[in-house]
This record gives sequence, structure tokens and C-alpha cells, in this order.
Amino acid sequence: MTAVYNPSPMPTVDILRAFPWDCLSVLIVNEGELASILAAFDDTPVDKSLSVADAAIAQMHSLHRAKGFSDKITIVTTIGPDGVVILDPKSGSPQISSFPAAKVNKVVDTTGAGDTFAGYFVAMLMEKGEGADMKELAPTCLQVSTGALGFRTFG
Repeated sequence: MTAVYNPSPMPTVDILRAFPWDCLSVLIVNEGELASILAAFDDTPVDKSLSVADAAIAQMHSLHRAKGFSDKITIVTTIGPDGVVILDPKSGSPQISSFPAAKVNKVVDTTGAGDTFAGYFVAMLMEKGEGADMKELAPTCLQVSTGALGFRTFG
């Protein structure tokens, strides 16, 4: 069985530490949620000079190595207008994939973009099965989540 978790609202530190991470297949978070989960396991500060994407990648690697967290979990991190980064451990050593957000001419409203992405991601994961290639899922989910919010045109 594939188990997916999108922690919103964010649980307390005690709940995060007690969560059965070894039962989870995929964690879907935004960069703020990623930082909060990592802080429950590791209080090492992130280099403030890093880009949002590079900071997320560093945090995903740190979380994967953290005691009490499972290194078998695929971590999907949405990073706003920069797109999505994914840490996929299936190949033995964690592989990072980065996907840019769709280009738009005019942003109408970003409310629900992360939830739309997560919903489509889970739906596609259910359709394709546990062995689904994350590189196939993310671009489609990014485009749908952008289009679903009433953005006017794609570049």
C-alpha cells in the first residue's frame, strides 16, 4: 500500500516525532512545512544565502538522514513560483529531480495551488501505481495546479 501524507495544518513537534514515518511512502510539503518537520528532528540552520530550491534540497537530504525519520520516503516539496523538487530514494541513493513551475503572464490567484498539486499528484500516483516515475507525475501536476487557478496563459 502506498501511503501519502500532506501535513496541513502542521502538527506539533511531539506529534511529528511520534508519527509512524516508517509506514509512509510519500511526503508532500511546501518549503515552510519541510523546514518545520526538519526542525522537529534536526536543529541545524540552513544557509540563508541558498536559493529556495537549493535550501529545500539541502533540507530534504538532512531530513532523510535524521534519526527518527525514514530514508525510504519520497519527499515532494513545492517551492511556489520556482516549481517542485523531489527526493526519490527508490534507486538506492536519493535522487533529486527539479521541475520548474509553468510560466504565466498574469497571476490571478494562488490560493489552493499546493492543494491542487497534491490532489493531482495523489490521483496520478493511484493511477500509475507504486512504481510510478516521479519525473512523469510532477510536470503534469504543476501544469494542472497552475491552470486550475485561473492563470491566463502559459508561456
